[in-house]
Amino acid sequence: MNWFERHLNWTWILSIILGLIIVFSFEEIAKPNYYDDILSIKEFISVPLFFIWALYLSIWNLRKKGLPMWTLMTLLLTPFAGAGIWLFLRLPNRNLLMDDKSLRDEDKN
Repeated sequence: MNWFERHLNWTWILSIILGLIIVFSFEEIAKPNYYDDILSIKEFISVPLFFIWALYLSIWNLRKKGLPMWTLMTLLLTPFAGAGIWLFLRLPNRNLLMDDKSLRDEDKN
């Protein structure tokens, strides 16, 4: 098991931050003049790609944690974004819990 699978929450947070940095850099490249109201094609592409990236990472995270996909609603449908993120990160990593239980059971025998 590599670092990304052991630290699923940190992987998710750092990937979202990386995605936001990429989106903001595309916006800076696309619109260097802040007084220009015309949106460029780079802005129309970068924002939806960020949401697709975030959704893919969230689904990957849930699969690695061994949780059903309906728990993604805690992130998407919570009225306050901060509360949804907090609930999403509080979901237990069932795969690691199962490994710990099996290791403890082997130690007893």
